[in-house]
Amino acid sequence: MGARVIAGGVGRGEVTDAAWDVIASLLPANGRRGQQWADHRTVVNGILGKVRTGAPWRDLLERYGPWRTAYARFRRWQRDGTWDRSWPTPRPAPTRSGTAR
Repeated sequence: MGARVIAGGVGRGEVTDAAWDVIASLLPANGRRGQQWADHRTVVNGILGKVRTGAPWRDLLERYGPWRTAYARFRRWQRDGTWDRSWPTPRPAPTRSGTAR
């Protein structure tokens, strides 16, 4: 059973092209010597799918690559603060008086 794809070729729950243009610049570069990282977008989509569904890491869809890759990147970025920089916490919407609710 394949993943559902919506208009524009992006699967449900995956990062759109417009969102990726913003997010990509916030992620670490792949400039290390030696083995290069798997594509960030594929891994991020896998992580988002896991978080959205609550499925175990081992049940990550094959199209996102090895589950260990997604898990390792998730944990690395959690430890080094990448997630906090890339996905800011939503703030309450201001009211008409200009203060948060």
